Order: sequence, then C-alpha cells, then structure tokens
Amino acid sequence: MKKGNYEICFDDKKQMIQSFSVFGRELIGQQQSPLFRVRLRNQDGQIIDVDARSATVVETVADTDDYCQIRFSEFVDIPIKVEVTASFLQAVSWRISVDNPTDLCVEFVDFPLLTVDNCLKGSGGDAEIFWGFNEGVTVDDISR
Repeated sequence: MKKGNYEICFDDKKQMIQSFSVFGRELIGQQQSPLFRVRLRNQDGQIIDVDARSATVVETVADTDDYCQIRFSEFVDIPIKVEVTASFLQAVSWRISVDNPTDLCVEFVDFPLLTVDNCLKGSGGDAEIFWGFNEGVTVDDISR
C-alpha cells in the first residue's frame, strides 16, 4: 500500500508489517512482532493471549491505494475475529476491532506492534516515537 510519501508492506505469511517507509526512509527493524496482540481473561482471571500469528484464517477485505483492511479469524480454541485497518489520509491512521462472542473479557489490545531500529535522538539519531499509551508520551531515548 503506497500513497504519497508513505508505503506499508504487510507480510501475510508471517502476519506482520514487513516494511514501513516514510519519505523513502525505512522505519522497520530486523526483528518484527506480530501485527497485534489481544489479551483475554476468563472468569477465574486466567490469561489467554492471541496474536496475529495464531489466526488460522487471514483475509484481505479491502486493498486500495488509500485503505487496507485485513480480517483475522479462527484462532485456536478462541472464536474471536479481529479486523485491522490502515488508511492514508494526510498521515497513516490505524484501527482495530475485536469481535468477541465469548464470555472472556478483553483486557487489552496491543496494536500496531512494530519494531524500529534504534535511530532515536538519545542514541545519536534524529527520530522520536509517539507512544499512545496512557494519554501519550514521546520516546527519544530507550536507555531511560
């Protein structure tokens, strides 16, 4: 998927983002995580984690220059469905939805999971990461 200065390539065999470049600069590191992780809990508090790699069915619902939507389903023993959307307007916009018809509670969703090379300002680079956790934080040094 490419639009303007943004390009994203999804590896549908490994269920991860293979490449994400902005203005021709590759941002993805060598070791990649699955595209998402969903943590569920049963009534006894037992943790059940599923991620993009544990889906046995992966379908591309839409794929245009502006928009890509992928559906993940048939997780082992967990009948949830997850839809992931990436769209390009003036920036890259990410969206995830979890259809959970079980009695399990969704505790949290990690999405998108990306690994970047350490080119942060604290390591002599020029990059910063905006991390949306807990109302947002800017990360410029992983040693702190």
